[in-house]
Amino acid sequence: MNFKLNQNTIIFLGSLTVAVILFVAIFQGIKAGKATAQANAVILVTQNFSAGLEYFYQDQNRFPNVLEFSEQNVMLNYFNVFPFPKFISALCAESFEYKKNSNTAVILNFCLPKNAGAYQAGWNTISLSK
Repeated sequence: MNFKLNQNTIIFLGSLTVAVILFVAIFQGIKAGKATAQANAVILVTQNFSAGLEYFYQDQNRFPNVLEFSEQNVMLNYFNVFPFPKFISALCAESFEYKKNSNTAVILNFCLPKNAGAYQAGWNTISLSK
């Protein structure tokens, strides 16, 4: 069986191959850009999270307990947006976790979909204490 492709078919198949490769590259770039944007947003929210908790401590001479922290009416006095937005990714089912060790110490856990700044992909921790 003699199989021969004409010039137009070869050009079409070559163009199709290039288009598929370009599409895959663009899709991967968009995916990486989204992960970078999410990681930067989580870090920014975490910084605001820390500042709001510091303001709560200045007012109350303690950090909020878990019940207070879950109460939107209380927390909106210290944050512009509460609850915080969730940045769900393949690596992070949740974005933030608040743990109170004592009236003078709390832990903020936050999850990043990829490395960003000084933080690694996955769960990171910031401790606040007085």
